[in-house]
Amino acid sequence: MSKFNFILVISLSLCGNLGSAFASKDSVVTQVVPEGTFQLAEKGSLKEFKKKTQNVDLNSQDEEKMTFLMKAALGGNLEVARYLIDRKVDLELQNRVGDTALAVAVGNMQFEVAELLIQSGANVDIPISGESEETLLMRVSVDSLKLAELVIKKDRSLVNKRSIQSETPLMAAARYGSPQSIQLLLKAGADPTLRNKKGQTAKDLARESKNKKALEILEKRK
Repeated sequence: MSKFNFILVISLSLCGNLGSAFASKDSVVTQVVPEGTFQLAEKGSLKEFKKKTQNVDLNSQDEEKMTFLMKAALGGNLEVARYLIDRKVDLELQNRVGDTALAVAVGNMQFEVAELLIQSGANVDIPISGESEETLLMRVSVDSLKLAELVIKKDRSLVNKRSIQSETPLMAAARYGSPQSIQLLLKAGADPTLRNKKGQTAKDLARESKNKKALEILEKRK
């Protein structure tokens, strides 16, 4: 074994032994991940995943900067996601488009994994990648009442957080959400008088989208 290879092996061994303790968003670990490991995180069994990652940094990222946790979030692999969280992986690493594991889970409607991530302390003040750059609460206010409740419970100030289009969670719910989502947001302090870049309020958007039940609720608000 050459001197270079010996140093590399020692370095990788130290990374494996220390786990994620010294891993950060800015750190880069040069390490060979066995072929198929990221696919196992997404769709495979926990037993096979654990076998493949015995000497692997669990914060490793692929060419798209997707971590094992992001892959588990993508595939809704709750068992692997729970294992990784228990091993204290970094919940806030970002992929090439700037999404965290929670954003990946919500963006792909993997709500069980998203719930686990929120309950495990994942940051909820994040955008979901895409043309509109929705906030997390905007997306879940439409797609999942349960997750919207969890996000608001964790950070109530996000009810009036705006996207790059100056839209709020209430505006998103006014377009496509349920009456329950509208009521939840209003109760949490959502401001129905705020306007987006086009000058529209949540009530205007409910009317435009023909969301009659949302419009009925919003018309009762001054």
